[in-house]
Amino acid sequence: LRLHDNPLYSSVGIVSAENNADTGIDFAVPSLSVYIFNDKHFTPRPSTCNPTIWDAVTTGPHAARLLIEAVTDLRKSIHARGGELLIRTGDPVDILPKLARQVGATEIRWSEEPGIYE
Repeated sequence: LRLHDNPLYSSVGIVSAENNADTGIDFAVPSLSVYIFNDKHFTPRPSTCNPTIWDAVTTGPHAARLLIEAVTDLRKSIHARGGELLIRTGDPVDILPKLARQVGATEIRWSEEPGIYE
């Protein structure tokens, strides 16, 4: 979760920010950054070894701590450039369309993790 090598920030800018030659980010195209903590990644699910026991989670406590630190650092980086990182929890399928309507977005871009179980 870094600005300098994130493909999304190589072609769009941050709302209220000025062009910054140091980052290579084109601030001519305004954008609003959003990070959504998906509830299903933190909700217990059946164990692979024993499907009758719901004791497994996709993101455990240690990974969650690292993720929170990374999102906090990303938010600070965006703030330093005059932008904002909205942080939400829930299902992105529900949250993003509502947020897009609220802000009048004409386009939604996202980044995906190539794999979630590494």
